[in-house]
Amino acid sequence: TLDNQRQVYWEYGNKNLANRHLIVFGRSGQGKTYCIQGLLIEMAKHQLNSMVVDYTNGFLPEHLEYEFKEKVKPQNDLLAHKPLDLNPFNKQTQTIAGIQLTDNAHAVASRVASVFKSVYSTIGDQQLPTLIGVIEDGIELYGADFSFDRMLKDLMDSGKHGEALANKLTPMVKANIFSCDHSSTGWEGIYKSEQPTTRLIQLATLSRDIWRLATEFILWDLYSYVCTNGNKNSPLPVVLDEVQNLDQKLDSPLGKMLTEGRKYGLSLILATQTLSNLKKDEQDRLFQAAHKLFFAPAETEIDSYAK
Repeated sequence: TLDNQRQVYWEYGNKNLANRHLIVFGRSGQGKTYCIQGLLIEMAKHQLNSMVVDYTNGFLPEHLEYEFKEKVKPQNDLLAHKPLDLNPFNKQTQTIAGIQLTDNAHAVASRVASVFKSVYSTIGDQQLPTLIGVIEDGIELYGADFSFDRMLKDLMDSGKHGEALANKLTPMVKANIFSCDHSSTGWEGIYKSEQPTTRLIQLATLSRDIWRLATEFILWDLYSYVCTNGNKNSPLPVVLDEVQNLDQKLDSPLGKMLTEGRKYGLSLILATQTLSNLKKDEQDRLFQAAHKLFFAPAETEIDSYAK
C-alpha cells in the first residue's frame, strides 16, 4: 500500500486456499477493470493463457490500457463479425471413477434447453419438453452436423408449441454466434496457445438476451471441456465482469465453476458493482471465492458490504 510501502500478495494457487477464484467488488470507475488487466499481464508473464467474456464492452481494444495491449497482445473474437469456434451441440466426455462417460443426445438436449430457459423465463412447461425432444431427435438424426438453423426448422415442423418457440429463438439463431463446426479447435486453441495471451470474446452490439445466451453457452461448453481435460495444477483463468447479470443458480455453469471448479483448474476472476439483486444463497456462492478485493462500493450498499 502507498501509505506504508507494505507489499501485498495475491497467493495464486496457495494449497491452503480453497480455490483460485477472485471476486472484485466496487462501483463503476473505481479501478476494477484496470486491476484485472494488471493481473492478466502478470499471468501472461508466467506463461498462463486467459479468457475474458466481455458483455459489458469494458475490454474493447479502445478501452484497454496501453501497457496491457503492448505486453499481452490480446486476441479479439468479435462475435458480431465472426462466429465463435465452438459447438454447443457437441457430446462432451468426462472421466468418473476411472471410466470415460460420453453424453447421450438427451443430456446434450437438456443442457442446451436449460440455457434457453435460464434466459427466456417465458418458455412454458409445454414448450420445454418440445424443445428438448426436437434437439434430442436432431442430434440423433444429424449427429455432429446438427445446428441451430436445423433446430429452428424442426421446431417449426413440430406443432404450435414448437412454432411459438421457434419465433422466440429466431433472433438468437440469426445472430450466428457459434460456428457449430465439429472440427473446431475450441478450447485447445484458446488455452493451449504457445504465445501466452488473453483471448477477448467480444459480445459488443449483441442484445441483452443474445449476449446472455452466448455467455451461458460458452461457460457450459468450457465447464464440460474441463471436466475431461482440466487439472487442478494447470490454471485456466476466466474473467467475467458484472457477474451479477449471469445465471447464479447452483446447477448453472457459473454455480458449478464456483463450487467444483478447483479440481479442474478453473480460476474465475469475477467483478461486480452490486449484490443487491442476488439471493442469499447466490451471494454465498460468490463469497466462496478464496480471494476478495473491495474497492469503494455504491453508497446504498456500504452497510451490507461492511457486514
